[in-house]
Parts: sequence; C-alpha cells; structure tokens
Amino acid sequence: MLEHARERLAQRHRDTPPEELVAALVTSILDNSGYPLSATRTDAGQIRIRYRLRSFSEPIL
Repeated sequence: MLEHARERLAQRHRDTPPEELVAALVTSILDNSGYPLSATRTDAGQIRIRYRLRSFSEPIL
C-alpha cells in the first residue's frame, strides 16, 4: 500500500509523504467505523489506536 501511494503521489507531482497519506486513510477508516475503536495520528507520524470498553449488552451497530 505504501509503494502504491508513493507511485501515485509521484505521478501527481505531490510532495506529500506517502506515510502521511496511509496514516490518514487508516485513521479515517477506524474513526468512522461502528466499532468501539478510534485512531489518532501523533506528532511523530504514528497512529495511536484506542479501544473503548463496552458492555456486552451494548450492541455493535
């Protein structure tokens, strides 16, 4: 995935680091899911994933 992002960015002559693009994609997918997961990007370019504990009686939508 990283290599594909790197190639597409080069084709479009963009200076965006491919790691930033992949991190944004993963963060977007996790934050918009119905699961009790959230993701944030750190200043170091890493992705911090959090799991929010939920009751067993609380349904996953």
